[in-house]
Amino acid sequence: MKQTEAFKKSIYRLIIKRLFWVSTLIAVLFSVVSYYHSKQMVYDAVVHVSSAQITFIKGKLLEYIKTHPEKNINSALQSAISYSPATELHIKEGEFVYVVLYDEKFEKIAIHEHKGIQDKETIENYIFNNIKGHTPHNLSETEFQSTTINGKNYIEIHDTVLTDHEGAVISLRALFALSDLADQSIRNFTLKNILLVIFIVGGTTLFLFPVVTMFFQRIANYSCRLLTAHIQTMQALGEAIAKRDIDTSYHNYRVTLYSVILAEYIGFPQEKMKSLIKGSFLHDVGKIGIRDDILLTNKRFSPEQRDIMKSHVTLGIDIISRSNWLQDAADIVAHHHEKFDGSGYPANLKGKTIPEGARIFAIVDIFDALTSRRPYKEPLSYADTISCMEKDFDGHFDPEIFKNFIKIAEELYSEYAGREDELVKEQFEGIINKYFFCDYCS
Repeated sequence: MKQTEAFKKSIYRLIIKRLFWVSTLIAVLFSVVSYYHSKQMVYDAVVHVSSAQITFIKGKLLEYIKTHPEKNINSALQSAISYSPATELHIKEGEFVYVVLYDEKFEKIAIHEHKGIQDKETIENYIFNNIKGHTPHNLSETEFQSTTINGKNYIEIHDTVLTDHEGAVISLRALFALSDLADQSIRNFTLKNILLVIFIVGGTTLFLFPVVTMFFQRIANYSCRLLTAHIQTMQALGEAIAKRDIDTSYHNYRVTLYSVILAEYIGFPQEKMKSLIKGSFLHDVGKIGIRDDILLTNKRFSPEQRDIMKSHVTLGIDIISRSNWLQDAADIVAHHHEKFDGSGYPANLKGKTIPEGARIFAIVDIFDALTSRRPYKEPLSYADTISCMEKDFDGHFDPEIFKNFIKIAEELYSEYAGREDELVKEQFEGIINKYFFCDYCS
């Protein structure tokens, strides 16, 4: 079947799309993780180096204060930082651009500024804004914090340098600027890891693709056979009705076509179209349970016979309820004899309390009955059909849907009215393909 092949191809395309998006999502997630991991690794390396240098500065500072008591602390700080061989502590990971010592009153005791410092005013404001509100205390370990100033990456360092003989705390705050080499290391390391992630994810996807497609191909074949079996069961039920009631044979195909065309015209929800098709094709499935002397009679029904004939609705609901796949046809099977004015059966529903699918079907069911040849009557012309529907069935139909139906009724009459040939079945196969098989292509 062409539908089967279309269904399989749609499943195959769906697999490719989902594998692509899943692998892309995994690659993006791992790339983001890799980026932050790489950044953290470089950051940790810089922290390690700057921590060692801070320890060095503290040691040299204390040494200068003890061995050169005549020097003030600012001179001692400059001497500690400029101590050879690490002049100004310029290392490959970065350099100290600003160092300040301050007391418990937040008074500056000593300052070191790297020559050629950029954004000096911004850096000073940042440092002293952070100092205010933080009471100096004797830290057990050095504190580090990454920050960005005017787009450049820094590490802010807070430590205790010493406590004088009176117990006063002298604190240190410094900004360590990451070098271009460190920034480039982050980018290079991140890029390398991202490419590695893409390679691994892409390679794994390519490796698994044949396995996954083979697995899903089996599922597609099974799904296709199952769906085909469901549709064949629906058609078999329709044909079973036709074997008992000859009037039902091509009627089921025509009213299904009419229902779908009208539903498409009025913008019936796409997700309900399958239910409309099932319900239209099987609307009279309950007639299987009506005995022949009533079902096949050409005489007017007695009140008792009419009640028995009406029971085909209840029988139809019972039949389709036995199949999970057919249960959504219940709206039409149960309510295709309801009337808009509330005079229908079995529930005497009125107006828009009648399901929309049933309101659509009620119109096309009468239209087909009037335009078709029956043992007890000849088909009506298009003009007589519309006239009859407008006069004799006033209150029967949803006025809004009927008004739209009139706009397409003549074309439907010309194309399908009274036809009992393969064209009708081919058109039916077309809507089955469109709404059941090709639905997976979207």
